[in-house]
Amino acid sequence: MNRKIEKIVKRYINSQIDEDLYLFSTRSGKFSENTKYLFLHYLYNTQKKVYYVLKDLNEYERYKDIYPVIFANDLNSIKYFLKAKYYFITHDIDDIFMFKNEQTQVINLWHGTPLKKMGFDSLIDKKWIDDFENKKVALPWEKWDKFCIAHENIKKPFTSCCHFRNEQLLVTGLPRNDILFNKGQDIEFLSNLKKKILGNNSKKFSKIVLYAPTFRDKEGYYNEKEKIIKIIENFEKKYPNYFLLLRLHPLSLDNIGKIDSNNIINVSNYNDVQELLLISDILISDYSSLIFDYSILKRPILLYPYDLKEYEKIRGFYFDYFKIFKNFGIFKELDELLKGIKKSEKYIDVDFYKRFNMPNSCVKIEMILSEENI
Repeated sequence: MNRKIEKIVKRYINSQIDEDLYLFSTRSGKFSENTKYLFLHYLYNTQKKVYYVLKDLNEYERYKDIYPVIFANDLNSIKYFLKAKYYFITHDIDDIFMFKNEQTQVINLWHGTPLKKMGFDSLIDKKWIDDFENKKVALPWEKWDKFCIAHENIKKPFTSCCHFRNEQLLVTGLPRNDILFNKGQDIEFLSNLKKKILGNNSKKFSKIVLYAPTFRDKEGYYNEKEKIIKIIENFEKKYPNYFLLLRLHPLSLDNIGKIDSNNIINVSNYNDVQELLLISDILISDYSSLIFDYSILKRPILLYPYDLKEYEKIRGFYFDYFKIFKNFGIFKELDELLKGIKKSEKYIDVDFYKRFNMPNSCVKIEMILSEENI
């Protein structure tokens, strides 16, 4: 920490907080995720002093005249960080800043519904957890005051993976899913959103398919690049009247390169994945929490877990994969997946979302925190 930052931190770290100052951000530091939607709710529905913390300068320049935003790397921002009543985050405290006032409460909105194991339940995560504990470094969740979850049915995984106390867990639904509940059937809204994202392509194709695979922890037991390239090649040939959106993890992106196609585009850098879900007629995924989000729309879901056995062995699941997704299309071979796209309407489960999602998340969070402050 340089001396200028140290001086400002010492000045404000023990100062009286501003009870109305709420800060929001996410790991990427971009205007996205659960924090975006809760920020907008507070901005338009309350009198709180809300600011979104952006780490990308281009992102800051884009939004500074639209919303109350703070650039994370501006020294003047530190006084906001150390006087806030709440940090609303999606990953860890340094989504906003490495320090906080002792009076500041950290509310983690998280970034999905757990299918794959994590924290103390994951052999992969246990390695870095043990390292932290051996070095006597605080674990990330030890810095969080409250943790918002999508539904009562997923309390057990979160209690297990991070050893949360019951009172720390707020069963509120996810703020990012409010738009799926509220706008999923709004034809005019969806039409305008398609034009915004796809431009002239918004009406050229009969269906829009979103392929959004999850991140793989370990290299070697699969060839992700080869799988994605084959999907691109085969989709273009077999479905020239469909439009494919590719939403890949940043580490996967590096291996794919530029896509030269008339009916496939890479939307991996598009900030708001919920908007991509809204405009898509079919979702193809594998182990991503987007499966749970997309189910709210009651549209076809196809799963392509080509490395299911290996993935489950290395990462592990909280639920039986075939039981939980029994009404969706599950395909381990590309040929079967491609056939499944043609009959995708078979793979809709209209009741699935009720077990894992709740509407009006932003209102619930506001009400819970307001009651705590009375």
